[in-house]
Amino acid sequence: MGKISEAIENLQEIRSDKVHEYDMVLGIFDGVGYNLTFMHADDKNVKHHHLTYDATLCFIFGDGQVLVDNKLINYTKGSCFKVPKTIVHQIIPKTETLMITLQNPATTFSKEGWGDIVFDEPLF
Repeated sequence: MGKISEAIENLQEIRSDKVHEYDMVLGIFDGVGYNLTFMHADDKNVKHHHLTYDATLCFIFGDGQVLVDNKLINYTKGSCFKVPKTIVHQIIPKTETLMITLQNPATTFSKEGWGDIVFDEPLF
């Protein structure tokens, strides 16, 4: 088994029903949190914003849209978006989607969602 495979075996996957995603916390490097995030096709997460950090979303695979500040932006493999703190956003995958998410500064993630998450619509 390679070094990367060994390292990944020690990481914990967290399913958050509130934000409709699977997350694996990869670590905190220079104060920035790195997560691997998976979402199912034809799902979406709840419109939300973060109080304390700027997010960067980098899509490894998948197609869909990101709603940022009431504007829909298409994403495909290789797309990256910055979402400043306090800006309402939502990810709407058309196909299975895997992305790297960065939180600057780093925050926590649990089954409840991100540590500073504020939901901007009722949970579904």
